[in-house]
Amino acid sequence: MGTARYTVVLEWDDEEKLYIATLPALSIGSYGVSRDEAMAKIREAAELMIEGLKTYNLPVPESDEDKIDHLDIAV
Repeated sequence: MGTARYTVVLEWDDEEKLYIATLPALSIGSYGVSRDEAMAKIREAAELMIEGLKTYNLPVPESDEDKIDHLDIAV
């Protein structure tokens, strides 16, 4: 069993007072009252998604690490 590194986007929702975690490569999301909780929940969701994909012999997306970049913009 190998491993893949996926990008997780964490955003604070000031209205709900929650961290929203999304994992674009698997099209899933979750939330938590702390960053740690949001990360734990998105990990669990990712593991379940991957398990389901494997159960139905569907392809599991590879790491998306090489598809992410950042911009430095003067503000």
